[in-house]
Amino acid sequence: MWYYIRKMPILPKELYIFEIKDWHGRIVRLTRRTFEVHEKRHQEFAKYIEAAKQTIQDPDLVAEADNGAVSLFRFGLGNKPFENLYLVVVVYYKGAEGKEATHHFTDSIGDLRVIEYRYQWLGGQRF
Repeated sequence: MWYYIRKMPILPKELYIFEIKDWHGRIVRLTRRTFEVHEKRHQEFAKYIEAAKQTIQDPDLVAEADNGAVSLFRFGLGNKPFENLYLVVVVYYKGAEGKEATHHFTDSIGDLRVIEYRYQWLGGQRF
């Protein structure tokens, strides 16, 4: 059953893998459909759900792409072979709500526009 408020579908709770607040207090959700699509192609996707939630709540770096997607980066959350990489969580926001599109590991921010530096890592310490 779908309900529409402000032209945005409100899904029943069981269709979400998680629903949490980001560092600004906005609600971010990972839908079951997005989860299942990514899990089929990338088995590590499911292993890092908790790390993705932690990244959404407390990112090290926030950047924005040309298409409006917000990328949240957090260093040091991965196990081998991802231990020295950033976990990036891509979120599309619409008003005060966001939807996670994906999360994966990367070694750079690429061509994204940095919005906010929140923390930096130096010698294995977070500042």
